[in-house]
Amino acid sequence: MHYRFPIPSVKIPGNYLLIIYRDGNPSDLIISRRFIVFSQDVNLRIDNQLAGGGTLRAGNQQLNFVIDYSRMEIVNPMETVHVVIRQNYRWDNARIDIKPSFIRDSNSELEYRFFDQAMVFNAGNEFRFVDFRSLNFPGQNTAKLNRTVRPFQLSVQQDKIRYNEVYSQYNDFNGNYEIDNRDADDPKISSNYVEVTFSLNPIKPVNDPVFLVGAFNGWERNDENKMRYNSSKSVYEATILLKQGFYNYQYLVQSSTIDANYFEGDHFETENVYEVLVYNRPFRPNADILVGYFVIPVNPR
Repeated sequence: MHYRFPIPSVKIPGNYLLIIYRDGNPSDLIISRRFIVFSQDVNLRIDNQLAGGGTLRAGNQQLNFVIDYSRMEIVNPMETVHVVIRQNYRWDNARIDIKPSFIRDSNSELEYRFFDQAMVFNAGNEFRFVDFRSLNFPGQNTAKLNRTVRPFQLSVQQDKIRYNEVYSQYNDFNGNYEIDNRDADDPKISSNYVEVTFSLNPIKPVNDPVFLVGAFNGWERNDENKMRYNSSKSVYEATILLKQGFYNYQYLVQSSTIDANYFEGDHFETENVYEVLVYNRPFRPNADILVGYFVIPVNPR
């Protein structure tokens, strides 16, 4: 079943949460989805050097920019202006409530230059991908398809670690996915669900949890997306029910001692998309108003 409905209009720009209950019962949640509504009351100017400064390690990417708020009145920008930066539309590793490095009151400008390495991003690597838009002729990185059961069972080609490899350039979806069915005329409606098994050969397992993540699961690190180590095969494995399509994904480690991209590697050459969200909290209304939204591609293809 497929449903569509218009979202009611909102009164002020900001962050919103769409929640759908079954039969109006708040304890029976079906879907929740975050979205943003923004106005463009400020301007943003970036400098000429966005990625991988020489004083930073080669796996980092850094953003420097200036916000011009001359079109609106802000009394105390250090206290009322809050900046959020997201990498590839993710909330799980977003930088929250970033403060300006310098304030130029005379020019109504806020300068953001991240000298602190804690405010830069791990660049990561280009995303892994699997293509099963066709179940008659499975595409790249598929290994085996079992059509004798329902739902079909698909094995993805076994992945290997990449942290010890040099950077390899190719186009990806920046972690996104596309529902598609090349075996039918109406791909969005007729696409099938498939039990997809992913596997990773770690050479040596780690002591921390490993998760399979991407936009398809909202970058969630939970039991459903957790990899299990199969000692008999010496691989991490996870089986997830996915709708037929093309998927980007990565393996992330949840650890306080090793990098999240331990299995993937970090390269400043990686193509990523960053979003800068500028919030202002005036005296009235007492809310964080999204007064600017900007997309900054790094290493665009």
